[in-house]
Parts: sequence; C-alpha cells; structure tokens
Amino acid sequence: MASLDALSFIAPSLPVFAVAIVLLWIPGLLLGWAAGLRRLILVAWAPLASVALIATAAICAAWLNIHFSIVPVALLSGAAACIAFPFGRWMRAHESIGLDAHHAQRSFWDIAIVCVIVIVFIVSALHYLSRIGGVDAMSQTIDASYHLNQTQAIVTTRDGSLLDAAHIYRATGSSLYPVGFHDVAALVALTAHATVPEAVNVVTVVAAFLVFPCGIASLAQRAYANTSTTAIATLCSAVFPMFPLTMTWAGTLYANLLGDSLLPAAIAVYCLAWQRTWHSSHRRQTIVTLSLVLVVSIAALAISQPSAVIAFIHAALATGFAFHLHYSRTQVPSHAAHHSDTTALSVGRICTLWSGLALLLNAAMIALVTPQRLGNMTAPNFHGVDIQGGLEHAILLIGSIPGEPAGKRELIIMAPLTILVLIGFVANIRRPHLRWTSITYAVFALLCFLSFAAPMWLQAYTVGFWYADSLRLFALLSVVAPLLAAQGTSQVFAFTARVSPTVDVCVRAAATASFLAYAIMLPTWHASNTWLKDYFYSAQDTRANDLLNSEKYALFEDMKTIVPADAITIGNPWQGATLSWPVSGIRTFLPTLGLGVDQNSDAYYLMQHLNEGSSNPRICPIIREYKIGYAFDFTGSEPKQWVRQAGSVPGLNDTANGNLGPVIAQRGDAKLVQITACGQIPRHN
Repeated sequence: MASLDALSFIAPSLPVFAVAIVLLWIPGLLLGWAAGLRRLILVAWAPLASVALIATAAICAAWLNIHFSIVPVALLSGAAACIAFPFGRWMRAHESIGLDAHHAQRSFWDIAIVCVIVIVFIVSALHYLSRIGGVDAMSQTIDASYHLNQTQAIVTTRDGSLLDAAHIYRATGSSLYPVGFHDVAALVALTAHATVPEAVNVVTVVAAFLVFPCGIASLAQRAYANTSTTAIATLCSAVFPMFPLTMTWAGTLYANLLGDSLLPAAIAVYCLAWQRTWHSSHRRQTIVTLSLVLVVSIAALAISQPSAVIAFIHAALATGFAFHLHYSRTQVPSHAAHHSDTTALSVGRICTLWSGLALLLNAAMIALVTPQRLGNMTAPNFHGVDIQGGLEHAILLIGSIPGEPAGKRELIIMAPLTILVLIGFVANIRRPHLRWTSITYAVFALLCFLSFAAPMWLQAYTVGFWYADSLRLFALLSVVAPLLAAQGTSQVFAFTARVSPTVDVCVRAAATASFLAYAIMLPTWHASNTWLKDYFYSAQDTRANDLLNSEKYALFEDMKTIVPADAITIGNPWQGATLSWPVSGIRTFLPTLGLGVDQNSDAYYLMQHLNEGSSNPRICPIIREYKIGYAFDFTGSEPKQWVRQAGSVPGLNDTANGNLGPVIAQRGDAKLVQITACGQIPRHN
C-alpha cells in the first residue's frame, strides 16, 4: 500500500509531529485543567486554547520587542493558567466539567474513543502524505505561496504578530489578516528546526486528522454522552469526503482547514454551556467559567480564520434556538426548587445573552463584509442564480460529497453514509434534546444551497463570508454529518434488536467491519480521487510543474551558498519565484502572486518594466529603495494559466538579457541574475 511506503519518508519527521502535537495540546491542557475542564472536553478544547495562546504570545513578543519563540508561549500559558486556577477551583468545589453520566461505561468508551482517534490519525495521515509525495511537498495552488511565505517571514524575522503583516506585503502596504495557522506552523519550524514546507504539512496533518476527530468526539459526547454512538461519530469524522481530506489539496485553504478543525470543539463548549447552565446546582460558578472558556474559543476561531467565527455564529444561533425551545418548554432547572421562576429567568437571560452576542457578531460581520462583496459581484466566487445546479448538489449535500461533479461510483460508495445521515437527521429532529444537531446541519446545508441557487445580493449577505465557494461551504457539513450518521447507525441497531437477537448480532458485526473498512479504505479512495498529487511538488519530484520543477528547486537550493542571507530577490510569481523563500530562506520581493498590487505602486512598475534595467531611469531608484539584489529568469517555463486573468508581468520575463547584470547560476531554463546595473545595492535589515 502507498501508505506503508510513506513510512520511509515520514520517519525522519516524527520529531516534528511530536513537537506539533505538544504545541497544539500542552498549553491548552494546562489552561483548561486550571479552569476546571476534565476528560474529553478538556482534550478537545486544548487546541483551541493553544492556538489563542500562541497567537497572543506572538503579539506580546512583538510589543515587548523580543523574539517569537516557545519561551513567550510558555510564559503566557503559565500566567493564563494561574489566572484561570481560582475560577477552576471555585467551580470544581461544586461540580467537575467533563465527568458525565454513565459512569460505569465511561472508562470503556473513553478508551474506545481514544483508539478510534488514533486509528483515524494514523491511517488518514499516511494516505495523505503518501499521496502528496513527501512531508516537504508544497502545494502549487494559487495562494499557497502566500501562506508558505508568511510562515517563512515569521521564522526569518521572529515577528509573529498578527496585527501587522507589513513584512509580507511590503510592496503593497500593510495588511491585517489574522491567521493563527502561520504562527503555529512557524513555532513548529522554530522549535523542531524543521523547514517551513515540512512544518506547514505537519500542522495541516495534525489539525485535519487529530484535532478534528477530537472535536467531533467531544461534540458527539454533548449529544450522546459516553456511548457507542460517540465512538461511531468519531470514526465517521474520517469518512466524509469534504473535510478534512478534500480541503487539504488547496494551499489556499490552510487557514480555513485549521479553523474548521477547531470548530467542532468550540460548538461543543457552547452546547456544554447551555446544558450546564440549566442543570448545574451552582450555576453562577459554571456560567462564569464556561463564559470565559467560550470567549477563549471565539478568540481562537477568530485568530485561526475569521470565517470560522462566522460558521460558529451560524451554528450558535441554530443550536441556541433548539436548546431554548427544549429547555424552556420541557424542563425546569434542578437548582430551582425554591426559586424556580427567578432562576429560570436568570438562566434564560444568560442564554439569551449568548445567542444575542452571536447575532450581534453576525450583524457586525455583515456590515463590514457585505459592502465589499456587493461591490465585487462580478468576481468568480459569486455564481449567478443556478436553481438546477443547486438541486443537483442537494443530494451531494446529504452525504457531504464534494461539490465537484460526482459520478456513479462516488454516489454508490457514499450511499450507505447518505442513508445513515438521513435516518439520523429524522431521528434527531424528533428528539427535543438532540434537535440542535439536525437544525445546525440544515442551516449549513441551506448556506451551501444558497451559494448556487440564490441571487448574488443574497449570496453576499449569507455566504459571502466564505467567498461563496462550495469547497469551503461543503466542509461545514462534515462538522455535523458524523453525528447524524452515528445516530442513524444507532437507529438501525435498535430496529434489528427488535427484529431478532441473532439478526442484531450479525448486523452489528457487519456494521463494525464496514465502518472499519470505510475508515481504512475511504481515505485511500478520496486521496486518489482528489487533485493532491497534481497540485503538490516535493524535493523528490522530477516531473515538470507549473510553478515548481526540479530545475527551479535545485536553483533555489544553490542560492543558499551563493546568495547572502540578507539579500532580496525578485521574479515572475506566476512561474514559481514566490516559492524561493520557503526553499532557500532568501527573501523575495513579491511573496504573493502579485494579486492586489496597486497599478500606481513601485511593485507594479517593476512587474511591467524591470527587464529594461538601467536604460529606464526609474528602475534603479526603485531597486535601491527596496534593496533588490537578484532577479530570476524563468522565461523557458510556461506561466500559470491564471496569469492571463490576473494581468501579465512582462517586466519579470527575460531578465537575463544583460540589462540588469550577469547570470551567476543556472539550472536548465532556470537562471539567477545578479543586479549590478544599478551599482551597490544596500543591505536590508
């Protein structure tokens, strides 16, 4: 199997995986334990807290003018734990969050869930890494260069503050883009002494195949407690195509992938807050502590990817509506024996406050984002009204099948899961305490349908936060679909038990074998049927590629010995120059694909006229101002087809014509030019 072959190149990266797991769990475990969380909810919530702590430590380090490293993260984690400890002790004196009912079965199912998570992680990670060709493989998709370069910038400058990305957008101005993924990947690279491509892939794998299943397990536990249904839901987290495996093919989605991986745990905390608010015998302690935990969760989602907050808001409104209907109509809080009316009113106010906050955040996001979306209605992300397309994708929504056209084989393979999701949806909608799962799933499905069947102005108000593309929207379904599939399986078991004990045993055995087969074989099938191999390039590759090939890769490696570490290079971003920084460690002037460059800027002028050299009197002053000492010439390479859509960059082609300086290194058609036509180039800091 390809996954077994992957062991040979994964083995050297095992220390990097260990570092990533430690960094994503230990800070959060420390803070969560101090706050009073225990068991599965603590394990699932820990990555949320860790991402928030890492990103906050990076901001604090920049403010204090110290290097971003594991030291400020450790100090901040310890300080946060000390602050949280009194709250945790206050709450633990009355109850312990994480110790649920079914105590006799708890230990067995905890072990079963852990085993399932380990199986999902090992199998899925091996298949994914073997498919992309190496732990150091780099995605060749349109925005992958931005994420790789932003991570490399943090490693180089040791400045991980998310409040200012000027060092990555030097040519186009400062930009605020809170992506905690960059800080996490950079910290892994710094701590484990790994390359940036390796660290990026390791964090992606750990987030997709370890953080996500833990979150699904915790979310399922909110619905089903510690039962076999929770274990089945955890296993199902690996078999729905849209997330996490399909999302990993696109480098544009690194940040979205981390945010969506953290999303189930955040929703689980929100559900826990509702449940404990109504059932706790000492609600004040629980409300205060869980409110703080919720604040950290929302902050972590906002830092990891802003769209993850919007997804959380939609889920919070849906689940909050369902919980309010259930608790307000059918139950009276257990602690309201003497003051039931007053207590119920207080609890209702707190829950309404949570829902109101979610609604307020949603309104704020609409106010901030929608005007821009409305002014960009012709963008490719906004489809026209396509009722037929929406109906064609409706059946795919049920099984969370990719939004790309699916063939008969895809539908046949996913048919059992689709049926289980439908059964679970109907079963849960009929149970007041589980109705939140079906309503949340319906809300996410509606957003997906609107992205195809709604007018563009309505898309801007509803799904514009996700750029209105199905790849991001369909991923949200996989947050709830495993819970419904698990409930569907439970309903099938209940039916067969009524039919015959013998039939029940046979069906359970067959179902167990089928789920294990799905968990092991479906990742292989999904990996083979996505664009993973076509869109990734590893150092071991010899094939030609749009952005990167063996000649360019070798030239980038040569630069480590022939180009000063503090030099700045420039080249055609649509022919791979953007990937030189993550490979060589030598900074590039255009670390993105040149998108969004102001046509009146110096960067745009170089994109049009750089190869004119000193014959153009405007070129040298710009080169000296930005301290650009070297230029790439990839004229022999075919540029990405998107370059025709984004605008040509003629000034970055044929730079080896002698107008800038001599060629000092060459690998095939890939050339490196030292810029000498403008005299001595100043060094940059």
